[in-house]
Amino acid sequence: MNTAIQEQDAKLTKKEKMYYVHSIVGVALMFLFGLLPPFDPVTPIGMKFLGIFIGLLYLWSTVDMGWPIFAAFVALVVLDCMPITQIYTTAFANSTLMLCLFTMLVIMPLAETGIFDYVAAWLLKKPFLKGHPWRLTIGLIALVFIGCICHGGIAILFMVFELTYKICDMCGMKRTHPWAGAIITGAVVSFVIGGGVFPFNGLPLFIMGVFSSIQTFQWPFLQYMLFMIIMEIVIMFFYCLFIKVLRVDMTKLREADVSDFVRELPPPSNYQKKAATMLITFIGCLVVVGIVSAFPANIFTTFCSRIGLVGVSWVFMCLMVIWRIKEKPAYTFNIMSAKVPWDSVFIICIGMSFGPAIASETTGISAWLYQLTAPILAGHSAFGFIMLVCLITLVLTNFLNNTVVIMLIISVIAAYVPTMDLNVITMAGMMLVASQMAMFVPGASYYAGLAHGQASQTGRKNGFLWGGMVMLATACAMPIMLIIGNLLF
Repeated sequence: MNTAIQEQDAKLTKKEKMYYVHSIVGVALMFLFGLLPPFDPVTPIGMKFLGIFIGLLYLWSTVDMGWPIFAAFVALVVLDCMPITQIYTTAFANSTLMLCLFTMLVIMPLAETGIFDYVAAWLLKKPFLKGHPWRLTIGLIALVFIGCICHGGIAILFMVFELTYKICDMCGMKRTHPWAGAIITGAVVSFVIGGGVFPFNGLPLFIMGVFSSIQTFQWPFLQYMLFMIIMEIVIMFFYCLFIKVLRVDMTKLREADVSDFVRELPPPSNYQKKAATMLITFIGCLVVVGIVSAFPANIFTTFCSRIGLVGVSWVFMCLMVIWRIKEKPAYTFNIMSAKVPWDSVFIICIGMSFGPAIASETTGISAWLYQLTAPILAGHSAFGFIMLVCLITLVLTNFLNNTVVIMLIISVIAAYVPTMDLNVITMAGMMLVASQMAMFVPGASYYAGLAHGQASQTGRKNGFLWGGMVMLATACAMPIMLIIGNLLF
């Protein structure tokens, strides 16, 4: 009997066999593609980078999101593409990753207390939202946009993630439902654009500096902010239109009656109330520290500038560990780390290290892409030129580091500025968005990592589907935004 059970357990299902086959194929691509002869101007090391990238895409599409990243790291070291110390510093020791990781270490454990059950029930019972799934959809996405404008974006983004999952649970929908995937990716898009509304933030300042290097101009701050808000509205219009066209079933959201579920919920415990208070306070502190640079220097603003957003997370991590319930810690670092979606963290790591490396001069890949794009851009009107520049940027940032693509495209634009009547300010605003909307490939950017990193909840297919829809919505919005930009600037 035991032997029969062992034999049955030893047999691989067809799905398991294909998992191993896909794994072998993906790893083989990583290590063997680089043996192919290089083509000018791509160098031999560039071929190795291409092989690792192609293998990574294949594995992400067919098997898993997590372990292929470490297979890619191993290939980078073994094939002598990057020293392991460089991987350490670029992938794991950067401020963006630290902010994301430490914010999740605070928010995720607090979210596990069940406080979002009450928030979700409250939302679904509101007359304005009850039976109106589109209002709920737009409201959740808009919440992230507003939160980003108030500099509490990363915390509110993760809060919306958890809230989306709780709403699915209450409505009897699987978390892999297309609606959940649409909200997750749409929230990340709002996180991107919301972070670019204020011109004194890091990304807009960088874009301003780059475009100022090719043409001197006065940056109209108020018009630029209005332009970015309109950009969010137009992109979300097309995004929601695609949700409608794809016939995403929202019946359960429309018919959801949470009254039975609410009756089953006990009154919030003191533990849940304290957790909710701590979460709200944490988000409030992030907002204050985020906007403090806009105020005159004093003791308080200096303190906030020194501690920064990561420092705020550290303070709250200490408070969570200090907190005692019946003489035992309410949280430990082991408990907190167990709640982190590590796939998201690792996808961000590979994007931070792999993107700049593949676009370095030693690979020849940037030069190859320049050769491909420059002839495409020649011989067009100003309108057509700007549209092509944005579309090329949108596509290339799926495969190369955002900053590298911007610098590559800027070098092309600079050659055409003296001979074409280009609205440089409009181009800057459109490039800012186009360079960050690469959501189709998981490791394309930090933002793509946030969206695809939820695959453990929403499934891999949702990430690719809605990442593609975001890019399509952005492409559809660009002609409209070019017309609006020409009117504003």
